[in-house]
Amino acid sequence: MKDVFANEGEFFKFEKAGDAIQGTFVAQQGPVKDSFDNDQILYILKDTGGKMWKVGLKWYPPAKKADGTLKYSIHNEVATKAKLGQIIGFRFDGKKPSAANPGRFFNAYSFKTEGEMDTQWLAENPQEGQDEADLPSASTPVATAAPQAEMPNDKGLTAVRNMARQRGLVKDVVSDEEVDAAIMLETGLEVVEQNFPQIITKLAAFKN
Repeated sequence: MKDVFANEGEFFKFEKAGDAIQGTFVAQQGPVKDSFDNDQILYILKDTGGKMWKVGLKWYPPAKKADGTLKYSIHNEVATKAKLGQIIGFRFDGKKPSAANPGRFFNAYSFKTEGEMDTQWLAENPQEGQDEADLPSASTPVATAAPQAEMPNDKGLTAVRNMARQRGLVKDVVSDEEVDAAIMLETGLEVVEQNFPQIITKLAAFKN
C-alpha cells in the first residue's frame, strides 16, 4: 500500500464502544511507534468533506489458539479485503478479556467494507487505481468463465504463498488467508508488497 498521504490528517480518537469512522481508503503506513512505543498500523481515510483522518490500530502478529488454529488480526482482514479507493470503516467494540492472558483486557475493533469504490478519488488518482482499485474486493463476485490476467502484485503474493507451502510452513490444503497468517506469525511481517523481499529471505531460512 502507498503511504503518500501518511503525513497528512488528524488522528481519529476512539473513546467509547460504538465510536466509528468511515471514509475512502487512500493510504497505509506502518508499523510505526505510538506514544507508548507500541507498533501500530496507520490507515489514512478521507471523509465525505475531504478531510484526512489517521486511524492508528495496534499491530500484532497472528497468535495460535488453544486448538492449534491461528487467530487473525484485524490487519490481516484489511489486507485481504480492502484496496485503495475503497470505502471502508472501523468501529471500536470496547475492551474485551484476553484469552491468552486471564485478567487482562485488550481494545477490540471491527472492520467493515461492502466493496463500494470512491469513483471520484479514483479518477483524481489514476495511478492508484491501476495499482490497487481494479482488483476484485472480497464482496464482489468474480466471473470464472474467462480467467483474468494476473496483476504484478498478485504474482508476487502467489510466489510468497507458494514458497511458504513448499518450505513446509503450512500444509497445502490450508486457505490463502491461513497461509498469510502463518507467514505473519513466523516472520513478524505483514504480507504486503513492500515486505515481500524480507519475507522471502526469512522463508528461505525457515527449517521445518
